[in-house]
Amino acid sequence: MANTKLKLKKSSVAGRIPVAGDLEYGELAINYRDGKLYYKDNANAVQAFNDSSSTITLVTNLVDSDYITSRVEIGAIGDANTVILNEYTGDSSATAFTLTQSPATDQHAIVMVDGVVQQVNNYSLIGSQLTLDEAPITGAEIEVRTLRMQTGNVTVRDFTATNGTSVTLLGGAATSGDTVNINSYGISTLNGSTSKQSLPTTGANQVVDTFNKTVSRTAKYVVQMTQGTRYHSQEILLVHDGTTVSMVEYADIYTESDLGTVDASISGDLVQLKVSPNYTNTVVRTERTEIKV
Repeated sequence: MANTKLKLKKSSVAGRIPVAGDLEYGELAINYRDGKLYYKDNANAVQAFNDSSSTITLVTNLVDSDYITSRVEIGAIGDANTVILNEYTGDSSATAFTLTQSPATDQHAIVMVDGVVQQVNNYSLIGSQLTLDEAPITGAEIEVRTLRMQTGNVTVRDFTATNGTSVTLLGGAATSGDTVNINSYGISTLNGSTSKQSLPTTGANQVVDTFNKTVSRTAKYVVQMTQGTRYHSQEILLVHDGTTVSMVEYADIYTESDLGTVDASISGDLVQLKVSPNYTNTVVRTERTEIKV
């Protein structure tokens, strides 16, 4: 065998785990007593490929409205990131060895002879058959660690929600032990409109826009006032309880002088936006966005 080989850091002490300072990024360490392979991730934490498997129930759910068809994923995941160890002894003639697990690629097998990691161009892998380019000498310890990556099955089920209160799984009932989580999100509808009002006088609280209080609870306005070459813009956010309007003004900006003040109130079923202009012949334009009650 060629002697120019790459050695992994290794330990035969049970339970010994490398610390972050022991490994460079991309470097591996093996505890061949525990059968574990370690590496350092991008968060500078040491992680391991363990000889274990796990079962996980996956649930993905989404309901966009009261009347929707969406998807639920239910399934088991097992055989997660397992390292399988095969050991052989050299006899100076044998070059072919049968593994108990077929590696997905030659990069999923770590071949060591007397503790020296073999480069992938010094052997070939066809299914579970490992063939070395040269026969290890008599008594040489041959170890092959096969990385069995995560496999499993996922069942994707559709469901329907047609009446707002119940969900029907399509394609069969959930099996015992499955977890089904259902999240329902109500619809929020936005209405919008624009208006233009010319205010010939400086009278107080002139109505420039209205919307129905039984339809919308919240409204956002962009208000633009123009008088000659004077310009004034601001944003208004308001909400009502059916009787009283609460509002806040912000982003108030003008080019020459303040052109007026804004207020709001309720009259009957209408929420009214009002302007008290500081100059005659002020043109008020509004753009309104509403959120339903």
